[in-house]
Amino acid sequence: MKSKSMVFVSIIVIALVAVWIGTAVMAQRGPGGPGGPPGAPGGPGGPGMQPPMGPGPIMKAGAQGVFVLWGPTLTKYDAALKEKGSLQLIGPPTDNPPAEGDQKPPMPPMPPNGILLIAPAGSGASEKVIALFGDQLVSVDAASLKIAAKAKLPAPEMPKPPDGTAMGNPQGPGMMMPQFFGPPPPIELQGRVLYILRGPQIVGVNVEDGKIVGPAALPKPQPPAGD
Repeated sequence: MKSKSMVFVSIIVIALVAVWIGTAVMAQRGPGGPGGPPGAPGGPGGPGMQPPMGPGPIMKAGAQGVFVLWGPTLTKYDAALKEKGSLQLIGPPTDNPPAEGDQKPPMPPMPPNGILLIAPAGSGASEKVIALFGDQLVSVDAASLKIAAKAKLPAPEMPKPPDGTAMGNPQGPGMMMPQFFGPPPPIELQGRVLYILRGPQIVGVNVEDGKIVGPAALPKPQPPAGD
């Protein structure tokens, strides 16, 4: 009799757990949950859909104030942390515009991964705030919060497969754009030139006028010596 009671209790517990799981799933798929149809609450483009999480803010302090880069927007604060203005450095990507007659809701702009640094004043040059978004560099005058120069870095040479044929466009359809994905590249500021290590090459950018220095190809690694 005792074993039958235990079996009966186990069945009740299993049934209650199943009901709890079903209720939780229905709650997620209902209004405001992520399982709704397109355009409806909880569905793609619906009011219950949460926007994708982008990269967090980056902060640098210089002689002209404190600067915060959040997505493509640069905001300046004075030493007392009073906001002095904001500036949008780049626009949203437009590599894949919606086709004519496409009824799908537009995707929100992809927040770019940025790098922020300060080029201190020196040799008659004013302090600059440098923002790097993949292959786009923006130099901003720290005092006036106005864009001083822009530059687009040359695309690194893609490695060729053993048969010698060229590889496909790394920014073609279906490929992830490197300016919005992946870890930031190594950078070094020397004087007024920012050197950037991009794949198999080094490229420099003058932060005053945006002129490109290089690029220079890295030496190919030597195979290990045989025994």
